[in-house]
This record gives sequence, structure tokens and C-alpha cells, in this order.
Amino acid sequence: MINKINNKKQFLNFLGIAQGAGKIISGENTLIMKIKAHQIGFLIIAADAGQATSKKFHDKASSHKIPLNDQFTKKELSHAIGRNRIVMGLQDRGFVNHLIELNQNTKG
Repeated sequence: MINKINNKKQFLNFLGIAQGAGKIISGENTLIMKIKAHQIGFLIIAADAGQATSKKFHDKASSHKIPLNDQFTKKELSHAIGRNRIVMGLQDRGFVNHLIELNQNTKG
């Protein structure tokens, strides 16, 4: 249990690093456009996002085979990146690969 908590903290801390590096893409319309252009490699959806938003991005992730994380609340995600966000994505391959690894560890 402690490892799972530490892994979740690592995931959120890494989101903060990604935000600082300018690698996080947010805004529903921007994300949809980039998903359609196959430019998003990882999606993060707040666990408490609205039903329509959650469904829209889960469907997009599924149809475009984009890995995602939906374990964190809006508050946790917003605190991690210093901005109020419900959904965000990454396109930088290095950051995406690291988030995929961290994401697998948060579920284990």
C-alpha cells in the first residue's frame, strides 16, 4: 500500500515537472484537435470530471489507443501542475514513456 501511495506521489510530482517544462497540453478543443492529429501520447482525466467530458475523452483514448490515467481528482491534478485542469495530455515521447511507466506502477 505504501508503494502504491509513493508511486501516486511520483506520478503527480512528474506532472509538475512536465508542466514546468511546458510539455502539458490542456483545453478540451486543443486536446481533441491534437488527438485527431495523433499528437497526444498520454491522457490524464480527472476522476471527478463531468460525465460528458469523461466519456468524450475515454472514448477518444480508446479509439486512438492512447494510454490514460483517471485516478486523480481535479484538486490533486490542479495542485500538481499549479493550474486548474480537468483533462490534459502529453505529446513529448520521453515524458510520455515515463508517465506510462509511472502509470503502471500506480495501478500495481
